[in-house]
This record gives sequence, structure tokens and C-alpha cells, in this order.
Amino acid sequence: MTEEKHVLSIRLSRPFYSENEITRIMQSRDPKENGFKMQAFNWISEMSRSLKFPVRTSGLAMLLISRIQLFYSLAELPLIECATACLFVACKVEDTAKKLREILLIHFQHKHPGLDADTHAQIIDEVKRKVLGLERMILELLCFDFRVRDPHTYVIKFAKSLNFTPNTITVAWNICTDAYRTFAPLKYPVSVIAIAALSITCKLQKLSQPIIPRNFCAPTLLTEGAIADLLDLYMHFQPYTILGQMYPTDLLLGLCVDFQRAQRNSSRPPKATKIEVNVPSIADLYTQSNAQLSSSKQGCTRFLLDCDRKYFEREYKIRVAQDGQT
Repeated sequence: MTEEKHVLSIRLSRPFYSENEITRIMQSRDPKENGFKMQAFNWISEMSRSLKFPVRTSGLAMLLISRIQLFYSLAELPLIECATACLFVACKVEDTAKKLREILLIHFQHKHPGLDADTHAQIIDEVKRKVLGLERMILELLCFDFRVRDPHTYVIKFAKSLNFTPNTITVAWNICTDAYRTFAPLKYPVSVIAIAALSITCKLQKLSQPIIPRNFCAPTLLTEGAIADLLDLYMHFQPYTILGQMYPTDLLLGLCVDFQRAQRNSSRPPKATKIEVNVPSIADLYTQSNAQLSSSKQGCTRFLLDCDRKYFEREYKIRVAQDGQT
């Protein structure tokens, strides 16, 4: 009888992903998934409004939906239950005091309006089982890394340092909230997203005061990338955004056209997106790792939060092997 090989999977927490990695995955997905994602975002917004959640909680739930989309097809998941599970995890991470029972009741009221929750306890219990199962999946995708930041804190500080009016700050705040409907929070630091939001606000309100990203330690290329993601959202999914309800379509489309023209006329070379077809994507690697673990009875997963810890783990194994040979 042969001894079964022990499978060890080490997963390192990654708060950010490159443009190439995200583009590679999204090119292989059904374009309809973007519509599914917007439906999930709307569900999170409606439930957050009913539960009176702060924007940081609903924003993190949307961020979790985007992270899930990188590793799973949304068409293969129970979308509404998945959005509710993301909201439940966001409550725990952001320390928002709500019990799962309260969230499930609001879920039931939104999905089955007019029905009495007390007489349909079986439906709620079934949703609870799905949500708890999805919660585990989400926590594993996060690598149990609960260090999160939101761009709203930075946009307030930056706007005050520039002596912007409360109306201008409100617009920039709403743009930061809309940013959670894009992949920008998974590609750029929140300080860069805040600068991008202020830059768009200045263009919308025709303010003469320019926003210079390097004055706020924000690289220009990253800021322009965040602006491009936000404007792409307003161009294709304006009805789903907060800013789209505040400004007319012509104004937002004009802003997108002006930005694209400025990019073409820029002296900087165009950004090249190189897709390595022969290299497995992060979704492929994740699927392979799960398959190896499920096929082994002795498999286990270790979640690491920092690169240093992964380095020290490797060094420790080498030293143990050397000690065993002496």
C-alpha cells in the first residue's frame, strides 16, 4: 500500500493585481458577467440602504464581488446570495454591528416582497446555509487578510488641504463610492483613487485649480489609470452610478472624450498590455490548487499575509533539511 503524498498549498495575500492579470481573466469571461456584477452591486446598495450601513461597509462588499469575479465565473454562482455573503463578510471586517439573522431578514424582504418571513423560515434557513458556505470561500480568497482602507478618508483630507467647497467634496466623495464598481480598488492604492476622484471633480465643475498627483505622492501613470477606469464606468454603466444621476449623459461622455484625446496627444508612449497566453492566469492557478487539495486526504492550506513570511518559511525548510543531513 503506497503512502499518499501530503499536499501543501501556500497562498499569499495580494491586495492588488496588475492590469495584465485582470485583463487576461476578463477576456476569457462572458461579457454578460459585467451586467451580472452591476446587478450584485445594486443588490448590495439596496440592502445597505435598508440596513443603514456606512459606505465603507457597502464599498468593501462590492470590492469582494470584484475579487470573486477574478477567480470564479459569476454566472456559475448564486448571485444574490453571493452579494449577501459579501455584505456579511464586510460587516465583520468593518466591525459593523449586525447579526446574520438581521441581514437574512432584509435579504428575504427584498427578494420576496409581500411574504411573511415567519411562515417561510425554511427559505431563510436555506439562504443561511448558502451564505455561510460562500463566506468561507470569500475568506479564503482574502487569505484572511482584513487590512482594508477606503479612499473617502483621503479624499476629505486632500480636498480640505486644497480649500475645496463642501459641494466639490461631495462630488468627489460620490466618485470614490462609484470607484468600488470598478476594478480600480484592486489595482491602485486608495490615495491614488482619491486623487483621480478630485481630478474628475475639477473637470466637471470647471475649477481652475489643477490637481498635480505628484504633490500628493501619487504617480501620474497610476492616477491616469484610475481616471480611465472611472470614466469607462460612466461611459458604459452610467445608470448604475451615483454620479450618473447627478450629471447629464452628454457632460460625462464629453469628459470621457476629452480625456481620451488628451491621452492620445500626450508625449508619453501608449500603455502596452501584454497578455502571456502560455502562462497560467491567477484563476487557473487557484483552480489547480483547489483540485490538488480536494484530491488529497492529507492536503492543507497555509495563508500568508506578507512576502517576508513566505521567504522565512522557505529558509526554515532549507535549514531543517540541512540539519537532517548532518
